[in-house]
Amino acid sequence: MIPAVNFLGNIKFPKMIKVKHNFDKVATENIECNIKTELVNICKVIKINSGSKIAIAVGSRGIAELPKIVKEVVFYLKELGANPFIVPAMGSHGGATSIGQRKVLEGYGISEAAMSVPIKPSMEVVKMGKISYNIPVFFDKIAFQADGIIPINRIKKHTDFNGTTESGLMKMLVIGLGNKIGAENIHRAGPPNFPQIIPEAAKLIIKKAPILFGIAIVENGLHQIAKVKAILPDNFFDEEKKLLIYANTLYKKIPLDADVVIIDEMGKEFSGGGMDGITLGRIKVAKTAEPESPKIFRIVVLNLTDLSKGNASGLGLADYTTKKLVDKIDFNAFYLNELTSAMSERGKIPIALATDRDAISAALNSCWLVPTEKARVIRIKNTMILDQFYISESLIKEIKKIPNIQFLSQLRKISFNKEGVIEKF
Repeated sequence: MIPAVNFLGNIKFPKMIKVKHNFDKVATENIECNIKTELVNICKVIKINSGSKIAIAVGSRGIAELPKIVKEVVFYLKELGANPFIVPAMGSHGGATSIGQRKVLEGYGISEAAMSVPIKPSMEVVKMGKISYNIPVFFDKIAFQADGIIPINRIKKHTDFNGTTESGLMKMLVIGLGNKIGAENIHRAGPPNFPQIIPEAAKLIIKKAPILFGIAIVENGLHQIAKVKAILPDNFFDEEKKLLIYANTLYKKIPLDADVVIIDEMGKEFSGGGMDGITLGRIKVAKTAEPESPKIFRIVVLNLTDLSKGNASGLGLADYTTKKLVDKIDFNAFYLNELTSAMSERGKIPIALATDRDAISAALNSCWLVPTEKARVIRIKNTMILDQFYISESLIKEIKKIPNIQFLSQLRKISFNKEGVIEKF
């Protein structure tokens, strides 16, 4: 149990002002219609027989409109006379248990009642073969035994490695549907080798498993659906490569360097590491270069979302945190995730203080040679929502150089309630 350590310092807090970054809005207007169009077009190329058992693979990320997307796929398959069901595709998340993974999906609105189909979580796998470095590749047994498999995933930058393809359908096949043992074996190769081994393992799986097609999703900087596309398995690599380029044009990160970044909440729905390290300019992956920007000296994270189910994976990116966050941790889920990923740096617990006020005070006080009231501070809700945030007075001149910035409030000092909890975002 971490003690409730108080920061014993008389800190002068900087004045903050809320701003809005007006991103170009690139979003689909009718997600159900777009999904239906993609399904109709792809099913002109492949045949789904009546009575076929189709596994729809759904992961542990908070993808925009995910329940609508999954439900539309379910409905269309039923129209064709198929018997769809859902399999969790999330590696070791949910504590690597069937019950835990079912609860993760339910947290996103993906339940048997809501989707009107069975959810079949299992940690059982089949061995598909081996790839480079003698790495064994495993695949979910229930999905493998289906007549067809449809993975649904977001295409985006990955927080741990750079490649022509990163997070997407192939990674879901290899790691998400590999369950704990599959994810563990792939991660042992280390992120620097992911650009090679994930496509290689995906090709092996596509050759042996009944992958029908995938639903690829791209989001904009406002966490809205910008594009959906149904892709045949033989085209996963080429199409993901194109979609990643597109996704990168919409990707947003903290736009300024700062002494301190305050993050109100971290969570698995925002990033596999709880906080998007690319957004923060800090990834802490051995043998991997840190992003060039933004340059952040201290990071404070204040809370863990309920949807994370106690999994604080990625907490080690922060320098300071709070007792309330640490008290929410399910160490079995947290450590299992970090041990599976083989990246111990992310699994370390930062200095934990009694309150938000104490944690922020400690971060400000540890910025070398910077008067606390003049510190360059940015406060964000989480690493997914970056259109609105707070900046300190010292950053106003710089923020004005960025196009499409709107000021939403007056300058005022950070305020806390009597329990030391920061004002609502």
